[in-house]
Amino acid sequence: MIAKFLNETFRVNLFVSVCRKTSECIRELEKSAKVKIDGDYEDDTVAFFYATGSVLCIGISEERGKVLESLCHESSHITMYVFDRIGMPHNNNTDEAYSYVLGWVFGCGIKALQKSGYSFYGI
Repeated sequence: MIAKFLNETFRVNLFVSVCRKTSECIRELEKSAKVKIDGDYEDDTVAFFYATGSVLCIGISEERGKVLESLCHESSHITMYVFDRIGMPHNNNTDEAYSYVLGWVFGCGIKALQKSGYSFYGI
């Protein structure tokens, strides 16, 4: 299952793939985002991110455990990428903006998990 989100402020498209295996997420993201994801990802990877230009991708393997923790982790990487891309440092003066972007990315991930039917019960 893949979900696409647009952030017009930062002019980026975020693609979130929720699959059983990492390799499935990579195939979905490459097809939908029209990117070639390079990296040595194993099928036991819980989550990963990939970013190039204005295309941001997060893959989540819902069967690997620690899904929310991993989503938060990858959301932070994506947020740092966005900040680097626009030339904004992350410090005490920009922490509020960082938190807003992080919240948007994490929220998109939650929506994708909900769309996939992921059960939040018992976490």
